[in-house]
Amino acid sequence: MAMQLKTIVAYVCVNLALEHVNSVFMLFCIWYMTNKALVQANFVGGVIIIYRIWDALNDPIVGYLSDQTSTRWGRRVPWLAGGMLPYVFFFVLFWKPQTGTPSQLYLFFFFLLVQMGIDGGYTSIFVPYITLLNDLTTDYSERFRVNILRFVGSIMGSGSAFVLAFVVFTFVTDPVSQFFVLGCCIATVYLPTMGWCVYELSRASAEVQKSGVVTAKPSQFQTWGQLFSTIVQLFKVKEFVIVLCQNACCTVAAQSSVHVLPYLVMDYMKMSQIQLVVCVLVSEGFGVAAAGIVLTAAKDVPKKTLFFYGTTAWLFFYACVPFITSEFRWVIYPFSIILGIGVATSQMIPMSYATDLGDYVDLAIGRRIEGLIFSLIHVAYKVGVGLSLLVFEQLLHSTGFTPHVRSGVACSLCDVSFMRVTHTHTHT
Repeated sequence: MAMQLKTIVAYVCVNLALEHVNSVFMLFCIWYMTNKALVQANFVGGVIIIYRIWDALNDPIVGYLSDQTSTRWGRRVPWLAGGMLPYVFFFVLFWKPQTGTPSQLYLFFFFLLVQMGIDGGYTSIFVPYITLLNDLTTDYSERFRVNILRFVGSIMGSGSAFVLAFVVFTFVTDPVSQFFVLGCCIATVYLPTMGWCVYELSRASAEVQKSGVVTAKPSQFQTWGQLFSTIVQLFKVKEFVIVLCQNACCTVAAQSSVHVLPYLVMDYMKMSQIQLVVCVLVSEGFGVAAAGIVLTAAKDVPKKTLFFYGTTAWLFFYACVPFITSEFRWVIYPFSIILGIGVATSQMIPMSYATDLGDYVDLAIGRRIEGLIFSLIHVAYKVGVGLSLLVFEQLLHSTGFTPHVRSGVACSLCDVSFMRVTHTHTHT
């Protein structure tokens, strides 16, 4: 049974709503803590590693529990409904301006708990959401097309968020409260969008359950030992390990680039927040174009060939980074185009493989465990991102980085490309 158009739109718009929130958080969270909330870089590093440990633990738990959920709306939709409000609440709370002069220890625990709340809400939505597609259709071609559209939705969501950021940064002059205003504006767009998507997907999922066309029965585990045994069996499936590593490596590189970008553009290139937003919009605009090309070309070109082209463009960007100097700021815009095309292509293809793994694993070990499969893929990438960001923040701290100090930057972009930012300071 083919998915209805409004069901496809609702499925894509969930990713649009999530990325409308998540893209701003991922881009600015570390920079906001060090430069606006004035949290010391070593405390930020501690927040990151503890938060990422929690992040890694809750993924398989949510995946496991969603696999066992049984309701009239299917296994996944209730998790989307339950996570949508906590996610956006903690997101807005993150940007709340601090009053007085809070201690570093207070800021450490505040941002740690808020980020854990954000991640708990995000995980309870995203892990069941990705695996929901397998419960809505068994057509591999349709899954691939919807996955590409889902990626386009994520780019549109982040693009609309950065347009809002451009407007807010232009008209709100206070450097701290502008982030809180931005968070509230983003929440205003997110809530009605997500609410409609959950309603439509619950209707579609209930129809699928009644039709019996898609088999989506809960996978029951009598003991935790049996769950562990199933995970061991998973890692014996070569295709699962390959797709896991491919997704993890591509996403680690992409997310690490996102966190470094504000320091690269604003601290090294000495460009403004608005110019940073323009760089991101340029990159994402060409990412949408790349998604259209992939969707069209996939009919005749093998997926692995498209993945190779995308990865080559991405690596070309990083190969050129060491040779960029702060005197030629305009170069960052054409390189943003290359980065957008490369990242978009190399992210879409691995994820399209991941959604088809459920059927393959079902044949290999005899269990429908899409939630557990995707959660393990998510864990691998999150652990890698956490470690890379911890190293980045510790290197940032070791160089004596001080927020708001703009003079005497003594580093090359080669340092930035290896997640190192070197600052020398003029003492006054």
